Amino acid sequence: MILRTIAITLISCALSGVAGAAAKSGRPNILLIVADDLGYADLGVYGGDVDTPNIDNLASQGILFTQFHTAPLCSPTRAMLLSGNNNHVAGVANQGRTGAAGLAIPGYEASLSDRIVPFPKLLRDSGYHTYIAGKWHLGGKEGQRPRDAGFTRSLAMVQGGASHFDSRGYTPAGATYMADGNIVERPPNKYSTEMFTDTLITFIEADKDSGRPFMAYAAYTSPHWPLQVPDDYLDLYKGRYDDGYDTLRERRFESLKEAGIIPGIKVDKGTKHLAGSQDELITEGLDGLRERLEEYLELGSSVVRVSYCSCRRCQSPVRRSWRRMERCAATARSSSAWNGPAPGRSARWT
Repeated sequence: MILRTIAITLISCALSGVAGAAAKSGRPNILLIVADDLGYADLGVYGGDVDTPNIDNLASQGILFTQFHTAPLCSPTRAMLLSGNNNHVAGVANQGRTGAAGLAIPGYEASLSDRIVPFPKLLRDSGYHTYIAGKWHLGGKEGQRPRDAGFTRSLAMVQGGASHFDSRGYTPAGATYMADGNIVERPPNKYSTEMFTDTLITFIEADKDSGRPFMAYAAYTSPHWPLQVPDDYLDLYKGRYDDGYDTLRERRFESLKEAGIIPGIKVDKGTKHLAGSQDELITEGLDGLRERLEEYLELGSSVVRVSYCSCRRCQSPVRRSWRRMERCAATARSSSAWNGPAPGRSARWT
């Protein structure tokens, strides 16, 4: 996290040279910073005890979101962030998988769909320079790359994770890096946050005399696994967390309350982030979860995660149990109405 605050400082230095262009046009420069797999409670402004002074300073001068929600996975979240739409509409219902049960289904393209317009494309078309440096994870084929989403300059890692010092990745083939749409070799022995930050600064400085504002997307891969830092940072917090996870969890819960982040907890200014007492909110949340569980249990023991029946007799995007799908497939076993996989084989959804 300290590395990320350094990145903000460096980019802020670069902004000073191009602030005039933004002021002249009357439109602001935009810097979007995304931390990968960061727990929001780790930030100082949210009650954490990791040193994040630059982020805390930025937060003190702006708006602090306390009801911002993400998807459970990386790619769907990024699709929503760049499009302002539900991730199914944006084409990334699941992560890294196209279609469902062997069927090509709208919403499961695993890349940004043609049903949305990414906001970098809108900014580019309105005269902004648009840059990205960091993790992409929204498709690497032609038509799916950052330039297709509106970025005029880019250095992007295509996959979801890799070493922070070289191109080793999930598979023996390693991670793929693209610069302005072309596959390139990753510079070795340079920590990912530093590499992506330096790249954005290079992009910004190259266009600083253009008289046009910019939007820079710093899509850092840190602190996504593997958990790696330069040697100078290895012992930075040595001893701070020796009490273990259980103690840290209790301490973090109290710090979140003190910071006013936990819903229903009063802060010094006398405001509430959400009406209702803490006990009432917890009870309402449990009741809602109980109702959802009961709904699933009513469907039987073999509820499928992705539910879409391609049989023309009942094609509708509703949840169905395996038993229902089996009957549906059996009914259409000898009929052209069945458009899906062979019954009893790959038709079972997982």
